[in-house]
Amino acid sequence: MLSANSLPPPPSSTIELVEENDRLRKENRKLANEVSKMKNLCNNIFFLMYEYANTAPQALELMPARQVFEEEEEEIGVKA
Repeated sequence: MLSANSLPPPPSSTIELVEENDRLRKENRKLANEVSKMKNLCNNIFFLMYEYANTAPQALELMPARQVFEEEEEEIGVKA
């Protein structure tokens, strides 16, 4: 947020107006370029998440069935 103290003084001549206009155009191009990059990045993230959500789920073998079975046997007191 800009305050009145942070704004440059108003230009007093045509040359200053032209220079400020050029500066603002350059800044606008730079900001538009940054917005475009961020929009592209967001679109890429959205695409990756969409692809991830629409793929067939792959089994994560965080706890293989054998290990789970052995732990259940131990809990009920059965030894293999």
